[in-house]
Amino acid sequence: MSPKGQVEGEGCVYPATTETLSEQLAAAKLSWKAYVEDTPEGVAAEQPAACYWTPRNPFAYFDAIATGPECAESDAGLDQLATDLKRAKDTPSFSYILPNACHDGSETPCAPEQPAGLAEADKFLEAVVPGIAESTAFQDEGGLIAITFDQAAQTGSEPDTSACCATPEYPNLGALPAATGPAAGPVKPTGGGGRVGMLLISPYVATGTVEEAAYYNHFSFLRSVEELFGLEQLGYAAEPALTAFEPGVVFDASPETRSGMNR
Repeated sequence: MSPKGQVEGEGCVYPATTETLSEQLAAAKLSWKAYVEDTPEGVAAEQPAACYWTPRNPFAYFDAIATGPECAESDAGLDQLATDLKRAKDTPSFSYILPNACHDGSETPCAPEQPAGLAEADKFLEAVVPGIAESTAFQDEGGLIAITFDQAAQTGSEPDTSACCATPEYPNLGALPAATGPAAGPVKPTGGGGRVGMLLISPYVATGTVEEAAYYNHFSFLRSVEELFGLEQLGYAAEPALTAFEPGVVFDASPETRSGMNR
């Protein structure tokens, strides 16, 4: 265990003793589910049939989840989402939705002669987001939809491999490449996936709100989720220099428009 509370080791799968967000949610009597598009194509031979592996499904990287009962209960195909949204009591408190390689916005086609890029990601969002936003759980219980990308362009004419703000050196990845110049404000020149945006849709977010001055990273999002659910911060989410989403800036809707966010 690193001084920052991050598990150190070799390989891709974290040991069963590693604490996870899903365990935090379960301990707080809150449900979670991962909805993964095209799950049948992702089944790994060494895993339970109910647990679908994909390089971008984070829950599959934790042995306590991948080999435990949570896999069968909380790792589902994307087609299950519409069913779970029909009733608020069947809607998870926390949902992670993962498109397949054809709909993730990548410029690399998922198969020969198949379309790619942001246009395909838009089609995916147009098919998925309205069902969530119109659901009883979202409207009556103050839901939040967060849409983002895993990284900026890493190749091409304008690649971005910068790292943000309090992003630390990761104990499992070895040494980062040497910086080519001084950091510009909170952005580090090397060692990350570049700067991307995140779209937040919620009764708690006033229409047209834009935050460009602050810098956040994926640990900021984890920290913000844990704070919303009243959970302790795990690993790098507990970094003192890390900035969580500011309530007065991001969650800025007037009291009249709020319905009580308790999911």
